[in-house]
Amino acid sequence: MNGDSGTAAALLLPVCLAAVLLVSVAGCGRCEATVEPDETLSSEGAMFRGGLRRTGVVDDDMELPLQEIWRFDAGTPIHSSPVVAGGLVCFGGTDGVMHALDAETGLERWQYKTGGAIASSPAVAGGVVFFGSNDGHVYALDARTGKLRWRVETGQNVTCSPAVAAGVVYCGAHDGNLYALDAARGRERWRFKAAGGVVSSPAVVDSTVFFGSLNGFCYALDVATGEVRWQAEVGGAIISSAACKDAAVYVGGQDCWMYALDAASGEQLWRCKTSDDEGWISSSPAVTDSWVLFGGMDHFFYAVDRRDGTLEWRFETGGRVYSSPAVVNGKVVFGGDDHNLYVLGIATGKELWRFPAGGKVSASPALHGGRVFFGCYDGNVYAFE
Repeated sequence: MNGDSGTAAALLLPVCLAAVLLVSVAGCGRCEATVEPDETLSSEGAMFRGGLRRTGVVDDDMELPLQEIWRFDAGTPIHSSPVVAGGLVCFGGTDGVMHALDAETGLERWQYKTGGAIASSPAVAGGVVFFGSNDGHVYALDARTGKLRWRVETGQNVTCSPAVAAGVVYCGAHDGNLYALDAARGRERWRFKAAGGVVSSPAVVDSTVFFGSLNGFCYALDVATGEVRWQAEVGGAIISSAACKDAAVYVGGQDCWMYALDAASGEQLWRCKTSDDEGWISSSPAVTDSWVLFGGMDHFFYAVDRRDGTLEWRFETGGRVYSSPAVVNGKVVFGGDDHNLYVLGIATGKELWRFPAGGKVSASPALHGGRVFFGCYDGNVYAFE
């Protein structure tokens, strides 16, 4: 190669690299980095409510009494529920920071600052942390370093907690859309426009994604196309995330009713009302073989028969119950606005243990490896064993 050819090649190389980068970034729309797609990617076991069906049931053990092993002061109220994956505890704060802590020690591994409060609970899949922020973006961060993989802008706040299934991120936003995004690049596959904001977090079962919206409808969409399979109107706005068990979908409404819907048709199977008109349901239900368990804004925690919705027992707390329960080994764990974390026996509804925290516990507990992790409005994330 002569000198002129070598010089020309040297000048051409950065231009070619820039062109490749431009095509890559332009092709992914509003995302900011790319990785190779993986159609097997799933957040099962590392997401809000534990799995893609969002039943809140954990195959683990938990011995009482629990003892505090560490706490981390984030310096801001915590509404985002923690997720444990790969030795990390990931959660967001109302100051807009996503944190990753060492699950054993509580020491911070990394943090990432967004432009708005984070109420969304993360989903972790394939070494990536996915979550939403009230700055209107869905984020994907490297779980090891906290560095940005991509972000996608929606029309409004994103408080919904994403689900990752078959390489696709499903996440709703206050703009009324449910988004299906490629997990590797953030490219939009489809979006579905509901008549109200989407705060309820989606559940994914086989080829169907289920979620509720603030217009009072529960939807079932085809995961591949976003086409409506059915939509069912309940009596009030839906903040509660749907839980799927066998052939039914369970979801609470702001009309104070818990609904069981047929998963194939959306037909109502039964409904159960809380105590009064103040008992609207934001808590997402935990669903076992026999029970549907959830909290109400009327200060009660409820257990109903999964077969017909008959009330079996209710437990009175000292405040609203926004927290969604987790079930492990015959026990149910949830937080209350009365500053307590509760553990009740499912069979009887009797209190087995409680911890008085320093503020409201509206975030939902995460159970992992015999430990309980939860965030609090006192700014702390707690770990108990």
